[in-house]
Amino acid sequence: MRQLQDVLAAVFDDPQIQLAMRHDLLRADSQAAWNGRPALPLVVTGCLAVVRRLMSWSYRTLAEQVNLSAGWRWVCQLYAQRIPNFRTIRDREALLKPKTIQLILAKVVQLGQAVGVTAGTRLRVDSSVTESDIHYPTDSSLLNDAARVLSRLVRQARAVLNPQTAPDKVWFRDRHRQARRLARQIGQLARKGRKNVEKSSRKLYLQLLQVVTTLVAQVTHLQPRLARLTNPAALGLHELFNTYVPLVQRVIDQTRQRVLYGQAVPASDKVVSLFDAMS
Repeated sequence: MRQLQDVLAAVFDDPQIQLAMRHDLLRADSQAAWNGRPALPLVVTGCLAVVRRLMSWSYRTLAEQVNLSAGWRWVCQLYAQRIPNFRTIRDREALLKPKTIQLILAKVVQLGQAVGVTAGTRLRVDSSVTESDIHYPTDSSLLNDAARVLSRLVRQARAVLNPQTAPDKVWFRDRHRQARRLARQIGQLARKGRKNVEKSSRKLYLQLLQVVTTLVAQVTHLQPRLARLTNPAALGLHELFNTYVPLVQRVIDQTRQRVLYGQAVPASDKVVSLFDAMS
């Protein structure tokens, strides 16, 4: 355990590793860089990540074992400090980018071989799972998400642009209720397993696609009007439209390709969430 402590101390003294970790961890709270906001220390975060992989422990087990062992506390440089909750450890480690983890582990193996802690001849695959706040990505649920987001932004645009005439108010229509009803019907139809489910589902998908396509047309009409304004609300909405419209268009295209034309969409091209950065 003393050798492991020496190895980890040397690893996290490396300026390249410190810089990479600092860059990743600041995403949690950028103010910590200048006002000293309390957070789990960089070195402790790294040591806990290495020990968890070394021992094949879960986050909960890691927190329990380190809390009960003076030796593991010393290795992780916690000493007499209070052990964080396992959720804190998990969330903190999740901020580290894969290339940073690879950099740390490569350095651990290199130094471990040098001091005889490991031969470095076996490969361990890390299958850690991090919870993400997205639902299972069906085509109908993604279209429903698209209608919900665009309808909400259209409502906000209505408050900014203040339409006066009936023809103008049409461009601000909220279509989420209609999209939600169609998405629910598609889900119910799929669970029934009827013989004509494919034909009926196709008809509902056509209607749902039309609803979302109409919303995109509404947004396309509103964007130039928002761009002409200089107040922060209009500029913010215009930026959000620029973010979501391309994603929604990709969802429309992949649904048409999969549901209407029966063609597979490559995994690298799929949108699985409108809200997750990894989509």
